[in-house]
Amino acid sequence: GGGGGDEEPAPTTTVPTSSAPTTTVPTNSAPSTTVPASNSGESNSSPLTRLTLGQLLPPIPVGTPRVALSTRANGNSMTFKVAAKAGATVNIYRNGVLVSSVPASIASAIKVTDNPAGENSYQVVIVEQSGKISISEKIVVTLLPPIPVGTPRVALSTRANGNSMTFKVAAKAGATVNIYRNGVLVSSVPASIASAIKVTDNPAGENSYQVVIVEQSGKISISKKIVVTLVSTNASSKAKVKLKKSAIKTPQSKASTTKNSK
Repeated sequence: GGGGGDEEPAPTTTVPTSSAPTTTVPTNSAPSTTVPASNSGESNSSPLTRLTLGQLLPPIPVGTPRVALSTRANGNSMTFKVAAKAGATVNIYRNGVLVSSVPASIASAIKVTDNPAGENSYQVVIVEQSGKISISEKIVVTLLPPIPVGTPRVALSTRANGNSMTFKVAAKAGATVNIYRNGVLVSSVPASIASAIKVTDNPAGENSYQVVIVEQSGKISISKKIVVTLVSTNASSKAKVKLKKSAIKTPQSKASTTKNSK
């Protein structure tokens, strides 16, 4: 979440997006550990079949099948989507600690709440009824921290080209310009290139963006949150931009900036 005043709802978009209903799953605040950088196997006697929230991710056998994972952020909440066979159990590890264990029937929208601001790693392990397991790549997500009320605003202009977005903002020499898409850090660049910051591979549909500038002195400024609807992902796609009128809040929506484990 972030600080700030009430925010007016954004107008309806030209391309409605559909999303499966989310299921909130209580999370644990067990100490962070490092997710083993590897892969998973299968075994009916695996510790992955006897789970309790707060447990650490056990060693995963090399060569374990990988599963695709998509994420979406909303304030300090993360929603995960993964494909799992009927009857399987989907386990989500944050920073190496189990924070959610749910049936495959709700694997299209698993919500994990109360994620700490800043950088967190996530990895999903699916355990089928037979004991066979599969694992996602590890992703690292940096969430927008709370922004103090009264933080100075900065003007932001954007331009879309296919699924790429180019941002232009004024920043003092030596400052760092951070772009958050749907509440997740996707770009951090020096002020020297702030006149044309390109963010690629944006998902089709609605995405929100907010820019935070951090000067060398530590002073910060923030743009209003804009919501952009990409009609398609081809080079001739058009985008509709909407401006949130009160946006010193954590941006709402999806997750990106990822690092894959090897």
